[in-house]
Parts: sequence; C-alpha cells; structure tokens
Amino acid sequence: MATYTYEEIPIDNNTIKYFLNANGNKLSYAEFINLLRLGDENFLDTFKKALNEATNKLFAYFWECPPIHKEMTNKPFEFVVTKSMALRHIKQDYSSFKEQIIESNNKDVCSFLSLGKDATLIIPIPCHNLDYKNISNFTKNASKEQQIKFWQEVADKLVECLEFGTSKWLSTSGLGVHYLHIRIDSKPKYYVWKEYLQFKLEKNNWKHEQSQNNHSYNEEITPLRQSFNYAQQNPSNPSNIDPKAVPDVEHKVEPKNEPKNESEN
Repeated sequence: MATYTYEEIPIDNNTIKYFLNANGNKLSYAEFINLLRLGDENFLDTFKKALNEATNKLFAYFWECPPIHKEMTNKPFEFVVTKSMALRHIKQDYSSFKEQIIESNNKDVCSFLSLGKDATLIIPIPCHNLDYKNISNFTKNASKEQQIKFWQEVADKLVECLEFGTSKWLSTSGLGVHYLHIRIDSKPKYYVWKEYLQFKLEKNNWKHEQSQNNHSYNEEITPLRQSFNYAQQNPSNPSNIDPKAVPDVEHKVEPKNEPKNESEN
C-alpha cells in the first residue's frame, strides 16, 4: 500500500502551492486523476488534509491547477490556493443550480455544461444544514462518502473533456455563484494565479525545455485511457515520475486583486 503525503510551498502570505506524493515521489496528473476515480480513501484523506491545512492558514481560497492536455499527463500534479476574504464571507446560495439539482438522479453530485457551453461544472448535491459555499467548507463539512463521489465525478469528467484533445483548466472560483462548483474550462476564465495563466502547454515547447535542462523524458507518452487502466489494476503501485524531469517555473509574486463578481454559470 502506498504512503501518501503532501508538500506545501508558501509563495507569499496569501498563496500556497501543493504537491501530492506517493512513497516520496510526486504524483503525476494522470496518477492524481486515477486515484480520484478509484475512490482511494487513503489518498483522499491526504488530499483533504492538504485542503484543510490551506483552510487553517487562509480561511477561504481559490483552488487552481495548471492547464493540462491529454498528452501531458505525466508531469507532476500541483495546485495553488490563493486567499479570498470574499469567499470567506459569502452566504451559501445554490439557487442558480436549482434546476440541475432537481433533475439529478444522483444523491451526491451532479455535473453539467455552463451557460456558455465552454466549461463543465461539477457540484455536490446540497445536504440539509450543511454549508458547501466553497471548497473549504465542503471539505470540512461533507461526509467521506459524498466527497469520494464528488471527486470521482470531477476525475471522470476531466477524462471525458481531455479526450477531445484540447487543453483544460481545473479550478474553483465562486464569486459569481456562492456554492462550490469545480470548473473544467477551455480557458482560465477566473484564474488569479498568474503563473498558470502564463503556463506553456505546447508539446514542442515542453520538449524543448526538457532538452535545455538535460533531463531524459519519455516522448512516447502512454495514452490517457491506458494509464487509467493500469492504475485500476495496480492501485497501490503508482508509477514514479522524476520531478527533475519537469522544468522549474520562476515565481513572480505580484499583488493580486480578487476578480469582480461575475456570473460563472
């Protein structure tokens, strides 16, 4: 059985970056998705600890991941949380999602396209007297069963979206609709962390950076579905990805203003 841990890298007083590890090695994006799809409770406990640790330090935050393409899933998975006082003080309101919630046959989670049809949204089904206004509150308040089902749906929908061959951005905002919804977006529509806005995803650029750093890199990347099937057969033996094989990105910390309230649906 793998031992899961997380690595926390403070960037400034309002921003923290996290990596997730298995047996001391950084998990790849594909492995992160696999473990969510499998509903691995040990991994989910570690993921929740990282999110709760972020809550202890920032109270409420935007959760943002670097863009991903189906041919780039072997790079280490990471995410950034950025403090938001606005998200801390909002009041839960899922009325904008009422129709989707009513029509859902699932008691834990539902997913649907945004009004603009350019993003997939995943939301937890509301529970009586529980506050899911943001990812911090959901992680603290939701049952383990609902959290497993929720993140499984996120992973399943991300796989579906990636198979179209376009880059996707995985994140939460929440200033428009005051209820947790994960966004799988075709662009970083509500991102605040500038490093991810400037992230180079082009395959040729990625290989060029690998060559400059004199690191070996497997150019024959396993197709996404194949890697998922392998993980299902070997849930306790995630493949090891050398973190040195991924170029470091210089952090340019700049003052950040929270985005204005916009309708996110």
